[in-house]
Amino acid sequence: MRKVVLIAAAALMLAAPAAAAPASLARTSLDAQAAGTCGPAGPPCFRLASTIAFTSTRDNPTVNPAFSFEIYLINPDGTNARRLTDNNYGDGFPVLSRDGKKIVFDSNRLTAATGTLNVSDLFVMNTDGTDQTLLTRGTQILFSCRIGGGTTTFEICVMNADGTGLVRLTDNAVPDLTATWSPDGQQIVFHRPPVVGQPAQLFTMKPVLNPDGTLPTATQLTFPPGLNVLANWGELRVHDPGPAQ
Repeated sequence: MRKVVLIAAAALMLAAPAAAAPASLARTSLDAQAAGTCGPAGPPCFRLASTIAFTSTRDNPTVNPAFSFEIYLINPDGTNARRLTDNNYGDGFPVLSRDGKKIVFDSNRLTAATGTLNVSDLFVMNTDGTDQTLLTRGTQILFSCRIGGGTTTFEICVMNADGTGLVRLTDNAVPDLTATWSPDGQQIVFHRPPVVGQPAQLFTMKPVLNPDGTLPTATQLTFPPGLNVLANWGELRVHDPGPAQ
């Protein structure tokens, strides 16, 4: 009987420039206000306030977290805690968008009713908790697998969301880990040591077998010195100057 051991890690985010200073973070939102165009005759005036989004069972501390995790906001000084979700399922991993308008979060609300508590989907909502909407629901799961268990190294595998159609995409003597999809689903990025004993680097490859049934070829993206690991392939909002005049 074939044994499969899985490990998985996920991170949720709305793509935005990393490591921006607080003034830069707020600039886009405040441009209209600075220009004097917001207000009754224009867009509403607002500012970005430092806020922490978190998951808590504080309103149902004795209930299984899979049924009682809810999403809250709180001020950095611990005041003004407010609850955004209110249901009998598990909502967690909230991430605020950089414009302060939306929150992306994880929820098992579509699967918990059938007894499947550890399968979640991505949702998005307004920062006041309204308009909670299913964001994505993929048809395939990408993960690290250990076919046969024991001391064999982790490989990259893909399977259908219902657990069928398991396909191993790598087969080597080094651990292949933390694979994530490209935005169009046509590529994946993951990390592994190029050879045993070397520091892990980033690789890309197609998430399907070749037409002849052989394994896809991985392309190395990064090189020593140092480790290059834990990648997440997303999309970044960048300035588009438009077509040249």
